[in-house]
Amino acid sequence: MKVRSTTFAICAFCAALFISRLYADDRPASQTALGRFQLFQGYYTVSSGGTAFKENAVFKLDTVTGEVWVYFEGMDKNGKFFKRWLPTETERATNQ
Repeated sequence: MKVRSTTFAICAFCAALFISRLYADDRPASQTALGRFQLFQGYYTVSSGGTAFKENAVFKLDTVTGEVWVYFEGMDKNGKFFKRWLPTETERATNQ
């Protein structure tokens, strides 16, 4: 009985190892490291009818590429509620 359970444990471990290697990510470690994405709270300015006001939001920053998304909840034109990360528009400073 003990041999049977030991054999089962070894087979289960090997199967788990095989499956994890099968689905392993081939990207460089710098792109898969823990902490690549950072969440933070901040504000962005919205202009409407010539009036500017600040909106509170949650942002997601990709520390490898520098891309930033803002979390948005709302209703689409059909009245269906949605939640999603939307990419932000960024302005790049240029030296002149």
